[in-house]
Amino acid sequence: GDLKRSYSSGVVARRVRDGPPAVKGCGPAQIHAHAERLAQALTTLCFETGSDTVFASKEYHPDEVARDKVVDQALKVCGIKLHLVPGHLLNEPHTIPLYAGGEKS
Repeated sequence: GDLKRSYSSGVVARRVRDGPPAVKGCGPAQIHAHAERLAQALTTLCFETGSDTVFASKEYHPDEVARDKVVDQALKVCGIKLHLVPGHLLNEPHTIPLYAGGEKS
């Protein structure tokens, strides 16, 4: 993914395209290690720019959700907020009602 700095607003934004290949299909230990490296890089960037918030596109793949939870916890320890925003979806998956045979399930 690439990082964009916004010095005027004090916000760091992260945009990940198609999820980093280092995360998809990895085991929990590899995901955790990748998330810790990502959190360290984001923390360093926030301290360098004076930012206290990271905005990122919300991911839905289970490995990416696990990564984002670890990153969020690590950033909180440093007083940095992680704000996840809906990405390229019209509706988030949990907001779509499921119907089976014409009846809501």
